[in-house]
Amino acid sequence: MTQITNDLIFLLLVGGKSIRMGEDKAFLSFGKKSNFVNVLIKKIHVFSPDFYLSLRNEQLHRYESWLPKHSLIVDQNELVKGPLCGLISAHQFFVENQIKYNAIFTIAVDTPSIKLKSIKRLIDCYQKNPNISGFFYRSPNGIEPLLGIYNHLTLEKWSHSIEEKINLEFSLQKKINSLEPNPMFIELPSREERFLKNINTKKDFESIDEMMKR
Repeated sequence: MTQITNDLIFLLLVGGKSIRMGEDKAFLSFGKKSNFVNVLIKKIHVFSPDFYLSLRNEQLHRYESWLPKHSLIVDQNELVKGPLCGLISAHQFFVENQIKYNAIFTIAVDTPSIKLKSIKRLIDCYQKNPNISGFFYRSPNGIEPLLGIYNHLTLEKWSHSIEEKINLEFSLQKKINSLEPNPMFIELPSREERFLKNINTKKDFESIDEMMKR
């Protein structure tokens, strides 16, 4: 197999509970003519033609009918839960398929209103310091672990510790805070905070819907 080299890989984290009964969060409507996942794919395409989706196994059948199968990464590690599972599964997928990369840029599917400038600011910081362990926004609410850049070596160390069952901490915020060398924390401008809010409840969804109508 020919080795593929990518500097920065974009990973859209799709996993997560639905807001409405029986409906995948990624396919909730956003605006009049789109949905969460399509809006975010378009935003990713501003920066890269290629991207991958991190999915739970039960979601695979719905996505493989309209996206290339090679871009879909299914959670594999049964020891890990939550977003960390998606990150570790992606790292292992790239290693197994000889896709060499330097870092992974993650975006959660439930942040469709994210501003392009919020994405670009992280990328600009990464391009100036590509060997730092990670790049993350920090706001009064804390670190934003689902919009960030994770270095290859960071994920390699985490993957190894899970395989060896060493320090099995699954909280991304705690793992980020204990990274060595230290990651770069970037202050999120207050005017961009509401656009980075995760949509986890019906109330959150209604607030985004109202914001789109303005």
